Amino acid sequence: MRRILKEAMTHRLVALVILATVSSLSLPNSVAAQTNSVSWDNGQPSSPMPGQITGSGTYTLAPGWSPSSVVLIAVPTQGGQPITQPGNQPAGGKWGPITMRGVAKGQYTVYASITFRGGGNPQNVATPTAILNVN
Repeated sequence: MRRILKEAMTHRLVALVILATVSSLSLPNSVAAQTNSVSWDNGQPSSPMPGQITGSGTYTLAPGWSPSSVVLIAVPTQGGQPITQPGNQPAGGKWGPITMRGVAKGQYTVYASITFRGGGNPQNVATPTAILNVN
């Protein structure tokens, strides 16, 4: 009896995995383009000089949305107040470059966030975080 129940559960799990895989494969490619996204340019963010953090990147838009503002944020990994630096309004699928100056030596978790407007409430979308050492 236990063997039969175990086999039934295994078959059910396999069926669910197959269903999930087939469902994800059958989604149209345009679904991925239906969300706002923000990413870093290659080699970004960086600390090109002592006391500086720079960042630049790209974004994609969902239909009916537009970028409103962008901010670069650096949070000390050992704790402390985040540093924020606004940038020029993103345009043409690009944001930045944004440069922070006077950043204390240390390690920071860095990300950029763009505020998108459209379809009701604003939406804030961030880049993946990056760990950066500043001299």
